This record gives sequence, C-alpha cells and structure tokens, in this order.
Amino acid sequence: MYYNYYFTFGSWEKFPFKNGYIIIKACSLSCAKRVFNVLYPNEQNESVLLCSDYYTEDRWAAATENHKMKYYGTISMELINEEKEIIK
Repeated sequence: MYYNYYFTFGSWEKFPFKNGYIIIKACSLSCAKRVFNVLYPNEQNESVLLCSDYYTEDRWAAATENHKMKYYGTISMELINEEKEIIK
C-alpha cells in the first residue's frame, strides 16, 4: 500500500522547486525520503534533503488547513521502481 508524503519548499534558490510542494507516493516515509534524495540529491550533504520540510498525510492535513502553496506534481514510487529502478 502506498501513502502520500508531502515535501515542501521555501524560496531558497537551491531547492528543486520554490514556494510549493510535491507528493511522493511510497510505502513508508523512509522510502519516500530515499526516492526524494535520489531524484533531488544534495551534493553538499547527502544526509540532508533539499526541501524545507516533509509531512505524512495526517500532519499535512493539520499543517495546511489555511495554507496556500503551489502544487508541482506527484511522484509514484511504483512508477520509479518500474521505470528508473532507483529503489532496490
């Protein structure tokens, strides 16, 4: 089963997206973070994700009740497994 994990971005120029968020569909938060790190690696410190924050579905619903951010798209772990083979 896959869950939605939300990765948000501020205005820093090194973020892959600015002032918005993406959704990664994955079986766990640790898998979602690995997918994110492979797609958007932090070359200066690979243990730090290039995002402002990340959320589970429950935290996202509570944190964004009155928040407006630009939506940049969804990345499915299943699609990545089949096409890019980055999760092993």
